[in-house]
Amino acid sequence: MRFVWYIPSFLQAFLLWILARGRTFRTFPLFFAYTVFGVLAGAARFAALNRRVAYFWTYWGTDAIYIILGTLSLFEVSRIVLGNLTRAWWKHLFFPAIVAASILLSISRFQAVPPKLETRFAWIITGEIAVRFAQVLMFAGLVTLVFIVRLWWGRRERGIAAGFGVYGTVMLWATAQLSDSGRAIIWRWSAISIGAYCLALLIWIWSFRAKRESEITMPRIDRGDRPFPLDPGAPSPGKHSGAGEVENEIHFQKDQICSLRRVGAN
Repeated sequence: MRFVWYIPSFLQAFLLWILARGRTFRTFPLFFAYTVFGVLAGAARFAALNRRVAYFWTYWGTDAIYIILGTLSLFEVSRIVLGNLTRAWWKHLFFPAIVAASILLSISRFQAVPPKLETRFAWIITGEIAVRFAQVLMFAGLVTLVFIVRLWWGRRERGIAAGFGVYGTVMLWATAQLSDSGRAIIWRWSAISIGAYCLALLIWIWSFRAKRESEITMPRIDRGDRPFPLDPGAPSPGKHSGAGEVENEIHFQKDQICSLRRVGAN
């Protein structure tokens, strides 16, 4: 069953291939860097697997960089989504406020419920809890603003935010349990981490495998040489067509509008 532990590495390599093929590094450079580092981190962990001390520091060292890049990827999404608010001065305070709140919540929890771990590991877990707080708060904040302010975000922005939101929420709960119970549940924590991360990777793969709204083209419909009803240069339909043809033109235009609305909704 050891192969189960490597499923996230294969999924992340597949995600990296999708991102590279779609040249996503141009629109989401931080998320692309996060995925590249994830593949490299998986290889480094595999190389240190049979050396206990080396694996400990490799795992937690790469994990620290991992979650920081993940949080910056969410910041990248928030910058794109909030970029539509041209006159909102507070949008520049969104990310710093969430980071400050996350640190405050993590320290408060550390003081209220001291981790049942050795000092070195306790600080690592406390830092991870702080980052998970940031990911959860940022995802919740983005979703709230989208619904309240009626902001637009595309399928890829939604996918990145949802992946980190789901993974961050599950890992916040699991890491808090690890902090409260100690190393006795480290294997359960690892299993939950793998399952939650696989779910996040599948969300990202689905988001980037689908075509963007701007890449979707309407099917070409043969309408002959008839002028489009809204073309200002077109001759009057009453002079060159019967009532039945005018009615067909109206239905055609309505179908086109409905199709465009469905594309935008997806």
